[in-house]
Amino acid sequence: RQDYEELEKQLKEVFKERSTILRQLTKTSRLDALTCTLVSLKNDEQSAKTDVQKLLELGQKQREEMKSLQEALQNQLKETSEKAEKHQATINFLKTEMERKSKMIRDLQNENKSLKNKLLSGSKLCGIHAEESKKIQAQLKELRYGKKDLLFK
Repeated sequence: RQDYEELEKQLKEVFKERSTILRQLTKTSRLDALTCTLVSLKNDEQSAKTDVQKLLELGQKQREEMKSLQEALQNQLKETSEKAEKHQATINFLKTEMERKSKMIRDLQNENKSLKNKLLSGSKLCGIHAEESKKIQAQLKELRYGKKDLLFK
């Protein structure tokens, strides 16, 4: 569960970084528009031409960096998604195992209850048989004493 929350946190961070990159890409597009404007002014001044060239190089460098960052983020997002899928599969497996074990526990509890009931009914039968046995023994004693009385008479 903690891994799942950690993955969610990582996903949020990845999306934040992605948003930042998209904003930077938008800024780069704006930079490109500015460089076009400066190129049109290059006929007026030679120094403007140098500045525009620097801006173009900077924009290209930023675009390359953005592409590299975007690829890295896509790879990271893919890895995070794969990990999330694996964690979800683990969660599903554990959930299934927990349900199976819960069913086993319920079955064992029911079996225990059944055995307890059988034991109680067996105890009751033993009690009944014990009472009958006492009655029979008492009757046997009476018969013995009755037999002795008959023999002495």
